[in-house]
Amino acid sequence: MRTATALALSFLLSLTTGCDGDETLPEPKPKPKKASFEREAEPAGPRLWLDAARGDDGRLRIEVYGAALGQVFGWAAHVRHDAGALAVEAGALTETLGATTEAARFVSLAEGDAALGEARRGAALGGVAIDEPTVLAVLEIAEPEATSDVALDRVVVRRADGSWVEVATAGGVLTEGGAP
Repeated sequence: MRTATALALSFLLSLTTGCDGDETLPEPKPKPKKASFEREAEPAGPRLWLDAARGDDGRLRIEVYGAALGQVFGWAAHVRHDAGALAVEAGALTETLGATTEAARFVSLAEGDAALGEARRGAALGGVAIDEPTVLAVLEIAEPEATSDVALDRVVVRRADGSWVEVATAGGVLTEGGAP
């Protein structure tokens, strides 16, 4: 029994030979700082605006919100950004105006532009009230390479009777390497 214990200790000591404690470990690399989004002040009245959040998976998402729009038959908007600074990897619309049988959705991603839209499938269906702050769309983005303005452009909101809703918008600035 002593021989087995002695052999085990001898083996463990041989593994530590040459480790005299003078070796220094390399310093750990600092964690990369994560991007931050500074949004413009949310306007009053009928409005669409952008905000950003990290999902449970840690990925950064730009969210398109709408509020005080009243009865909406359809909406469309472009989210513009610096294509050299960030890339939109995916986009999705929420079912704000109804299920697929009641509403059509459109997402088109290009360099520097994400075109988004949703509309009811017929005037007989009427509009859907969007009064409280509501997420209309979500864009998943890669960590930005540089700072970029992110803005809403060519925003259109319509009612079932064909009238237009005058809408205020707000975007923001996405900064690479912001607060961790």
